[in-house]
Amino acid sequence: MNLLYITWNFPPRKGGMENYNWRLSNELSKKHNILIITRHLSESKNTDTIKRAPFPGLISFFLYGYVAGKRMIRGNSINGVIGGSASVVPLLKKLSTKSGLPKLVLTHGFDLTYPGMCYQTILKRSLKSIDYFVSNSNFTAQILQKTGIQPEKITVIPPGVDTEFYTPCDRAGIAALKARYGLQDRRIILFVGRLVHRKGILKFTREVFPQVVRHCKDAVLIIVGDEPTEAVVHKERLKFMLTKSVNDLGLQKSVIVRGWIDSESLRDHYRFCDFCILPAIPVTGNDHEGFGMVIIEAAACAKPTVAVALGGIPDAIINNQTGILLQPWSPEELADNVIKLLNDPARCAELGNNARNRAVEKFDWNIVTAAFCSLAEKIFQ
Repeated sequence: MNLLYITWNFPPRKGGMENYNWRLSNELSKKHNILIITRHLSESKNTDTIKRAPFPGLISFFLYGYVAGKRMIRGNSINGVIGGSASVVPLLKKLSTKSGLPKLVLTHGFDLTYPGMCYQTILKRSLKSIDYFVSNSNFTAQILQKTGIQPEKITVIPPGVDTEFYTPCDRAGIAALKARYGLQDRRIILFVGRLVHRKGILKFTREVFPQVVRHCKDAVLIIVGDEPTEAVVHKERLKFMLTKSVNDLGLQKSVIVRGWIDSESLRDHYRFCDFCILPAIPVTGNDHEGFGMVIIEAAACAKPTVAVALGGIPDAIINNQTGILLQPWSPEELADNVIKLLNDPARCAELGNNARNRAVEKFDWNIVTAAFCSLAEKIFQ
């Protein structure tokens, strides 16, 4: 089977959508011929199977996607076309006008709700040209249905996690990791994600963490992530505001901003933290948390997450079994739950063990990619 896979979001750029597209396309390529069209990156060369737009920017990507896509469809006996997000739906519609090839599109949340008037107009005119959709959460599937897409055209397949890489660590290992990072005798709350408003880390640092430190003086908040400087949509500059807030509140000894770190260091942080947080907040512009991949990465390391139940986050956590879900956003309730969990290591461990079991049974990449490949084969063969 020969498939054309078109996506703006693809490695080596970092992000949940990039990893999701890479994992799915890579698994498909083990049995089928996959040709990928993606964005320009000066540090990445074209290969036999990955073709990049010749210049930076969306216009170059879409023009190249159309021209190269038509050429690939004519010359490679393509059986179907996969889109890596809803942003490429108009391109897929244009490509298949004459070919009549079946089309499958992955949807993630904000790619459906981005509020630009021109974007929404074009997207809504094109969505019904797509034959099948994969949504990363039930929340995203509901957004699709509100546009008029029939439920039978939508399959929910969540992102996955490598449960053989992200694994728990015993007490001796955790102690050694804490010593390596200079965090002995500290209770650690971990946030992982891009520094954007909707993830709530600025609001948490300002309104919640000072309450936590008053009750747990040895608590430390570690923030892993950076600003999405190359994102098409997010142009916030939270890092300066975050650093200023830490200084203004006198939290320099209790908050560590790491920036992006490599996968091995990230695994270390999941292992030695007490638990993670994802204090998502509702923001204007329909910017939603489509799923929350960091929740299942932490879960694979047997660490629970305290999160606000917005967007697709509830798909990643069973409340009071694999983590804690709060709604609505409340500084007092967040602080209360964080303090209680810091002071109850037995409950924290129980939630973490449950989270690890669920990650292995439901979110392991082998399970996720097998479900996607099975669906793709039914659609395209």
